[in-house]
Amino acid sequence: MLRPHGLRGEVLCEVLTEFPERFGATRELFLGAPPRPYSLRRARLQGNRVLLALEGVSTSAIAETLRGQDVLVPVEDAVPLPPGRFYWHQVLGLEARDEDGRVLGRVADILETGANDVYVLQGADGELLIPAIRDVVLAIDPAAGTITVRLMPGLEPSGRRREP
Repeated sequence: MLRPHGLRGEVLCEVLTEFPERFGATRELFLGAPPRPYSLRRARLQGNRVLLALEGVSTSAIAETLRGQDVLVPVEDAVPLPPGRFYWHQVLGLEARDEDGRVLGRVADILETGANDVYVLQGADGELLIPAIRDVVLAIDPAAGTITVRLMPGLEPSGRRREP
């Protein structure tokens, strides 16, 4: 959530979803940590932002207490993705392995770079940045808890360089 908007408790939020139209059908949102449920009374899209009117948030002072909190939707309300596409929550925490099955670490973060996302792996050899492109990411299997990657030259973590 970016900030309160107006005097009636609406909140202005940056839209991060690829499906902003979802706010037209969404009835419940979660804010804060731990996430607290809020009924959605109304949503109005404004470019890459959305104005939300939440049940129980009726003043700008109450809305101010929500500043900076992420707005989440229930997993069961997520828009289904086409095969081969995954939500971040499905990728974060997966164990990354190279083509030979060697463990590289776990996906600890995902960076948006504009051209493509970058998976940040944390492992025994430290941090490893993996571009989320088809030539590198060979398979993502949330059910198995794994991601399989092809390490391109220069991506190998120190101590694991392959002999030419």
